[in-house]
Amino acid sequence: MENRWEFSFNNEQLDKLVYVNFAVDGRTVPEELPVPEEKPIQSKEDTDTHEYSSLDEQQKAFWVNFVKYCNDHDREDIVGRKPLAQNWYDIPVGANDFLLQFTITRSKYVSLVIYAFDGETFKRLESKKSVIEKVFGNKFDWYSSREKSTAKRIVYKHEADVFNPGKQEELFDWMIEKFDLLVDALVSADELDNEEPSGEKFSEIKKYLESCGKSKISLTFAEVENIIGTELCRSAYTYPVYWKPSKTHTMANTIVAAGYEVISVDLTSKKIDLEKRN
Repeated sequence: MENRWEFSFNNEQLDKLVYVNFAVDGRTVPEELPVPEEKPIQSKEDTDTHEYSSLDEQQKAFWVNFVKYCNDHDREDIVGRKPLAQNWYDIPVGANDFLLQFTITRSKYVSLVIYAFDGETFKRLESKKSVIEKVFGNKFDWYSSREKSTAKRIVYKHEADVFNPGKQEELFDWMIEKFDLLVDALVSADELDNEEPSGEKFSEIKKYLESCGKSKISLTFAEVENIIGTELCRSAYTYPVYWKPSKTHTMANTIVAAGYEVISVDLTSKKIDLEKRN
């Protein structure tokens, strides 16, 4: 059976309907409220390319810039991994049970981390704490990891304006310097091998030193650049540790391979003093 509702109203009933009274009592019907104009959705092309819509994108941009900076300054040894949208960047250093890592925390801190894969590795590193911190030159936080966590983090934290483009080169220099110091500290603690082969890029300085026949020699950075046929990276002009042999310092390793050692580095006059090794 078909259901159908039928409505019928007499005049008295219609007068009782508010909206009908309003419609027929002679009052002016107000105009409709204006509909707000919709704002167009901005495309990525409409936004400033230096502003990122999410923390993930900011983090990825930071690591992309760091990788580019290291590559531009002959530090491919640091940045062998693809930058991702995350708050950490891992750096394998040839050890089987730990790696080094940079992390970002709340856009206010960059930390250099020794990431030990298990408790036994942490205990071994902890037993060498005094050597590592003496060579590194600063204290680490050894006990921030959760007690029940398998992996353990040994952390050196640095406050910084992480996502400020105008501050990033200065921050990247700091990261490279501290990475090199930590590698030196781990080499001194017998945790990393110091036998890094010299690179082809510096083969000419090796040939020069082997044939110069001098027991002592001073070279300006400009003279070194003339010998190797290319510019030195910025770290050579900024950090004395660049000229110290270690797992990551190819120039210094090449000088040692040629039978010399760096006795002194003067960053003001841009000069190194070398002496023949016994």
